[in-house]
Amino acid sequence: MLAALGGGLGIGLSYWFASMLNPVLPEDLYKIGDINIDRTVLAFSLLVTFATPIIFGLIPALKASKVDLSIGLKEGSKGSGGLATSTGRRMLVVAQVAFAVVLITGAGLMVRSFASVQDIDLGFDADHLVVAEVLLPTNDYPSTEERLGFVEEAVQQLESTPGVSAASAVSWLPLNHESLTYQISRPSTEDLPADEWPLAILNHTHPGYFETMGVELLEGRDFGTMDVEDSQPVVIVSRALANRFGPNQSPLGQVLIAGNPPTTQAYTVVGVVENVRHGDLSLGDLGPQMYRPTLQAGGRRFFLVTRTSGDPSDLVTGVREALRGVNSNLSYGVRPMNAVVAENQLQWSISSVFLGIFGVGALMLATLGIYGLISYSVSQRERELGVRIALGATAAEIRGTVVGDGLRLTVIGLGLAAALGLGRLASAILYEVSPYDPVTLAAVMVLFLGVSALASLLPATRASGTDPATVLRAGVATDDPRGGTHVRDSHWPVLLV
Repeated sequence: MLAALGGGLGIGLSYWFASMLNPVLPEDLYKIGDINIDRTVLAFSLLVTFATPIIFGLIPALKASKVDLSIGLKEGSKGSGGLATSTGRRMLVVAQVAFAVVLITGAGLMVRSFASVQDIDLGFDADHLVVAEVLLPTNDYPSTEERLGFVEEAVQQLESTPGVSAASAVSWLPLNHESLTYQISRPSTEDLPADEWPLAILNHTHPGYFETMGVELLEGRDFGTMDVEDSQPVVIVSRALANRFGPNQSPLGQVLIAGNPPTTQAYTVVGVVENVRHGDLSLGDLGPQMYRPTLQAGGRRFFLVTRTSGDPSDLVTGVREALRGVNSNLSYGVRPMNAVVAENQLQWSISSVFLGIFGVGALMLATLGIYGLISYSVSQRERELGVRIALGATAAEIRGTVVGDGLRLTVIGLGLAAALGLGRLASAILYEVSPYDPVTLAAVMVLFLGVSALASLLPATRASGTDPATVLRAGVATDDPRGGTHVRDSHWPVLLV
């Protein structure tokens, strides 16, 4: 009955969570179609749900059916045993604690990772930015001049929109999970085999892009209207690429050879900008980057970027209307840049939430397990505790003994969790956080010791209030009016988990 109730509640929560996740997870990043409950998984869950009480109930059922009456009466007269006679129960509680520690520690590490991701330096200022994606049809814009003309007109229209402080365009938006790479070389190393040329991320930017995005210009100049197709090929490089020109050496005016050998071209470096996290938020995404002017490259797909001093969400409608004024037949995907950044943080935020939910559930089960086992132990040791009180044990000593039993179970569970090596399992998805982060591990240890003490406190308080005279009398064999003797025993209500 308990398994059916729990399984039914769990399945209901599964459907509820699935309906919640569908509108949250981005379609193009983490899923294909809607999230639904798989029938095979559902059948497996039902099988486990009903097999669990049979398997775990079978052992105590067999043991109970083989109890010798005379031995049972003798053991009952002792009224003692406590945790020493509850090895199976202790093992289950220790396992509950261990797995709860694993989940709570994982959640803590993921929260710490999520905090580190939020503090990461992107190389640009995502706040107050609105981006619009546009794909120009070949039939409507067959030539490079017409496509560049659209971009020029769109940027001008955006700059004249109320609330806009700057606008520009770029071919590949940072953190949009797409990039183009070129092999690069210097004239002095051009003779090296092509497979030894390093790679650099290539992007095409419109004049004013770096200022609009908040990318710091470290040296030189931005692209201008003079950097057109017929002018000298120029390039702006990132700080990581500039460092390859040598220490304390300015790359301005120097030649950079780039392309896909044997097709390459020489470019003159006219500027250096700060590194930008382009592909994703991984620690290794700060390699060499180079930028060419859109006026020298063209293209059919652009991201129009707009900066505002207010809330970017309030500008989304204005940006969409401004672009429709340029061409009402095109569709524009408009959203704040912070939404793009949040998508890249989603794996850490979702992991934190789900591990936290599972961890809290496991913590509740472990708490109930400790409480139930300690309560059962106290009921079994009622006569023993009465004897101790009769011999002079104080209430504080009794409470300390009972709470100590719960703490010992927790300490064993903590040790088992450490042996499971959660940190090593989670290290692949952690971000700038050690799998053995001392802050997280210390917090989890204090949490579980505190929870264990609280779970043991109520039965400990009951135990300390035991009346020794009443307990001792209850265990004495008395004459039965119907003949023979029987043993009277007093047991408190027990919560079995």
